[in-house]
Amino acid sequence: MDKCVVRQAIKEVSTQNIIGYEILFQTNGDDLDSKTENSASDKMINFLMQNSGKIFSDKPTFMTFTPSLLFRNLPKMFGKETLVIQIEDNLIVHPLALPMIKKYKAEGYLFAINDFQFSPKYFGMLEYTDYIRISVSGKDEKERTSLDNVVKMAQAFGKKCIATGVNAKEEYELAAALNVEYMEGNYIAETLMTKDLCTAENGEFRIFCPEKKDGFRPSGHCDNGARTAAGMGLYAQHR
Repeated sequence: MDKCVVRQAIKEVSTQNIIGYEILFQTNGDDLDSKTENSASDKMINFLMQNSGKIFSDKPTFMTFTPSLLFRNLPKMFGKETLVIQIEDNLIVHPLALPMIKKYKAEGYLFAINDFQFSPKYFGMLEYTDYIRISVSGKDEKERTSLDNVVKMAQAFGKKCIATGVNAKEEYELAAALNVEYMEGNYIAETLMTKDLCTAENGEFRIFCPEKKDGFRPSGHCDNGARTAAGMGLYAQHR
């Protein structure tokens, strides 16, 4: 299977309750990055319009937006209670992004920043942000100080921190030592592939039969590994 859409649980550390799911893309080809952003955004918007009821659960969905998707008012497809808008560098540095972010924040949407950096642009976004996401994938004790500084800064500003890429025991122990509020990764909860979102035809998404009664299949059925899908407008987190 060439492309899959998966969702990954985000768990609260103190209760082990699932508080939401991140939508990720998995692929084993390079065709996603070869598409222009606008063309890919058109396909993604059409796909979400047709399949949103099959992807999203009763928990909030964390989804990373490119400038194209945000400027096309894609968040309006979802209620503000069901969506967390994830932003990263391509939006944070975009000159037209801030008015849109202010608009959605005023309407009650929640925001998360991926891979926070200590720069004026990122600090300028803090007042609109509810979550700070930090990747612990592949990090070691030498990098703990930098991560620890981000977490302490975020919590001092009243933001909640999500450790992503918690895929092994060592990464779990690092995330726990950082005292983050939430964790995400295969060590926390298995990544699940939605029942409708695999394809091998013409680069389009198509439906296949579910194998589990809850409508999801283990990620092992599409074990090509999560990767950033820049051309599709929705990004997998850096692992």
